[in-house]
Amino acid sequence: MVLRVISGAGLAILLLLAGCERPTLRARLASDDPKVRIGAIFDLTSAPAGDAEAQLIYLLADEDEGVRFFAAAALYRRTGERLGFEAQGRLRDRIEAIERWIGWHAETYPNSGPLFDDLKRDLDSVLGGSASVAPAPAATEGQCASRGVEAPKEEGGGSR
Repeated sequence: MVLRVISGAGLAILLLLAGCERPTLRARLASDDPKVRIGAIFDLTSAPAGDAEAQLIYLLADEDEGVRFFAAAALYRRTGERLGFEAQGRLRDRIEAIERWIGWHAETYPNSGPLFDDLKRDLDSVLGGSASVAPAPAATEGQCASRGVEAPKEEGGGSR
């Protein structure tokens, strides 16, 4: 018996023929497995502008440092901007950078709607009601579901 390596496209075709479908991008972005979410980040490179950036901004608030790192890297590749976000940074610094990304999105896509209302509420609750985020513009399709924000931890001075 000869064992052959099947490419990703070949495997996808076999799964479709067998009646198995690959989970949707949205389902993979909401997966409990950080490796699945990271894989979905790579698929966002071909997503339409605006929607992809919004989903990546939500992933900056992910509890997994690796997911945050790849989301930030994907945002940089798509926009050329970093806006001070560091995946391993202190929680307060990350939240402030996410707020800058939300502002960037509102300026870049003024008709993007209240995509970040859930995320803003999460950030606000993490900081005990002290987060200040600019209001989002009018509603549109393609609104993103929040992955949530990690609970605040006691942090010493400075980043790791």
